[in-house]
Amino acid sequence: MERIRLSSEEKKVLRELRRGNTDVPHGMCHYAYFDAVVSLTGKRLIRSKTNYDKVIDTRLTPKGYAYMNGNPHLWNPVNWTMVAAIAACVAAVAATLALFVSCAALAAT
Repeated sequence: MERIRLSSEEKKVLRELRRGNTDVPHGMCHYAYFDAVVSLTGKRLIRSKTNYDKVIDTRLTPKGYAYMNGNPHLWNPVNWTMVAAIAACVAAVAATLALFVSCAALAAT
C-alpha cells in the first residue's frame, strides 16, 4: 500500500485506535485530537462521529487496518526528488572544488 504523509498527532491516534483505545491519547490536547481525527477521517483511515468540537466515536476502517499492517511503524513517504536534488548539488560543489584544487596544483608547478 502506498504510504500517506501523517502528522505525529495522527500517528498517535492511529496507534491508540489499533490498541483499542478510543480516548484522547496521553499528552495530547482535545483540539489536536479533534483535528487529527477529522484529518484521518478525510484520508479514510478511520470512521468517526463528531459533534462540533467533540469526538463521539472513532474506529479504524478496513483501509486503516490494511495501512497499519503494511506500514506498522507509520513512516512517512520519502520525497526522492528532493533527495536527488540535494545529491546533485553536493556533486556539483565537489566537482567545482576538485577543479579548483587541480588548477591550483597545476599553477604551483
